[in-house]
Amino acid sequence: LFLRLGGEPSTEAINGVVIKQIPYQSDTNTVAYCYQAADVFMHAAHADTFPTTVLEALACGIPVVTTNVGGASEQVEDGETGYLVPPGDHVAMASRVLQLLSEPTRAQEMGRRASEMAQKRFNMEKQVDEYLEWYREVIDSFQQSDD
Repeated sequence: LFLRLGGEPSTEAINGVVIKQIPYQSDTNTVAYCYQAADVFMHAAHADTFPTTVLEALACGIPVVTTNVGGASEQVEDGETGYLVPPGDHVAMASRVLQLLSEPTRAQEMGRRASEMAQKRFNMEKQVDEYLEWYREVIDSFQQSDD
C-alpha cells in the first residue's frame, strides 16, 4: 500500500501496488498515525527550503528518502536516518525506497536513529534557543550600526 496525504480521496492500483490518497488532515494525531504506519517516507521535491514533513516523519521514527534540495541535508543524515538522492532522479529514489523495504531491520534501525536525532536536534527548547540567539545577533548588529 502506498499512502499519499493531501488532495482528493482516491484509490488506484498500478502494477499491483495500491495507491490510496487521503485528504489533508488537520488533526496532528491522525497525521502522526499515518507516519507511524509507514515503513518509509518519500519526499520527492524539486525545491524546498526546510520541509516540515521530513522532520515529522523523522520524529515519528520513519526513515526518509528525499531529494537533496534546500534544507534536506540538514535534516537527513544520509545513510543513517534515511537517504538523500539527486532531484529528478526517480531511479535513485525508487532504488533507495526498495532497499529499505527489502531490509526491514536496517530500516527500523534508521528509523530509531531518525527519532533520536529529531528529538535531540529539533526539539522545541533547542529551536526556541536558536531563534532567541538569532534575534540577539540581529539586535546587536542593528545597535552596532547605530554607533
